[in-house]
Amino acid sequence: MRATTLLDDASHATTLATSDGTNYYEAVGSDLVLELSLTWRLDRLVYTGDEAALERVRMMRQRARSRVAARTLELLFAWQRASLDAADAAKGTREELDAWLHASEAEAKLDVLTDGWFSRRKNDDRGDPDP
Repeated sequence: MRATTLLDDASHATTLATSDGTNYYEAVGSDLVLELSLTWRLDRLVYTGDEAALERVRMMRQRARSRVAARTLELLFAWQRASLDAADAAKGTREELDAWLHASEAEAKLDVLTDGWFSRRKNDDRGDPDP
């Protein structure tokens, strides 16, 4: 919205019908102009600026979930390999100890990534009670 004041300063010459002469007079005028502008953003009816930010957050969360899933699978296979290596190694050797340590490390990481589900599931499969 905008308001403007216009000032007019003019000299006018007028001829009167009753006299033979010409009369001059000074006129000062003032006008008030109000201007109102409305803007319609029809694109906002379908798409708002917040949607882009929300979509970006959704995509970030999806990528994070994918990374966690990939890391979980990676650790699951590392645990499986280490468990098989420990079973194949000769009893009481350094190789068996290293394999069991790698299996335990992978198991602990899997427990963290799955919020304890991995060890609970492992204990359920063995028939052990929950820790």
